[in-house]
Amino acid sequence: MDNNKRLSAMTGYLNANVPSHVPGQSFEQQPGFPAITITRQAGARATSIGELLIEELKAESPFGGPPWTLFGKELINFVLRESNLPETLAKFFPEEGRHSFRESVEEIIGLHPSSFEFNQRCHRAIVNLCRLGHVIIIGRGANLLAKNMPNVLNVRLVGSFKNRVRHMCNCRDINEREAEALVKREDVLRSRYAKDNFSVSNTDDPLLYDLLVNTDELSNNAVARLIKDALYAKNADNPAISVMV
Repeated sequence: MDNNKRLSAMTGYLNANVPSHVPGQSFEQQPGFPAITITRQAGARATSIGELLIEELKAESPFGGPPWTLFGKELINFVLRESNLPETLAKFFPEEGRHSFRESVEEIIGLHPSSFEFNQRCHRAIVNLCRLGHVIIIGRGANLLAKNMPNVLNVRLVGSFKNRVRHMCNCRDINEREAEALVKREDVLRSRYAKDNFSVSNTDDPLLYDLLVNTDELSNNAVARLIKDALYAKNADNPAISVMV
């Protein structure tokens, strides 16, 4: 699914779930429908699995519930749009922390919002979306932001370096050396993001998640079923999914 379609789905989600929502306005409410966060090692197939899982959950959602929607890397464009900022700013806010030197430069040249401020906007959006429910959010420390929400299942996808490199070669159409460098870089940057924003030094700590899945020997369909079963189990007493179990 391309970026425009994903952004349209995000807008449709808000329109269906919060008809009175206007850009820039908080839409907090008490936890209701179930939600999922997915963190991942680079190349562990989170986006492919998330897209498959979304379609399965849409098909099983009770009538009248808000549409299940995936918030992946397009979350940045979504937050920019909600903040009435141009989407061309997305390149300034990748999924990693900002070095203090770069933050200082941003303050000097007057980049608004700064990386810190923008990350805070992203974090507020993630919390609000998880409270609304029927979302899958990939990355951005979503599991740490939603760790105390009873309706949210926090998932971690991992895999061997070899298999993750192979997947990166295929999905990015790059050679093995480029894929190895990319996997290493993305793993480091995501760990830095968790450390800089949440003071978490080990993102592979299993206690940070409800479900940790090694994707090496499992198909996308198998992983999606595992996550779905765990979601239903965690929300067994949640009336919002009682008709789905």
